[in-house]
Amino acid sequence: MVGTEKECLFLVQGSAFKVNRRPLNIIYPEGTEINYQPHVDMKTVDNTIVPWLCSQSDMLSEDWIVVE
Repeated sequence: MVGTEKECLFLVQGSAFKVNRRPLNIIYPEGTEINYQPHVDMKTVDNTIVPWLCSQSDMLSEDWIVVE
């Protein structure tokens, strides 16, 4: 992830965890292993993190920059 004052996107790698709190323990028994799929999050200008889903125009844009 780059940038400290601007918005940016980053890939959250997949992982696995065991259910231990709400709201998942309402749906699954405590201790159930959940596979958390990879997804994209966005860092907002107010330094919060939110899930992000790209639109068709986002995907087809040619101004993406990849930072490794």
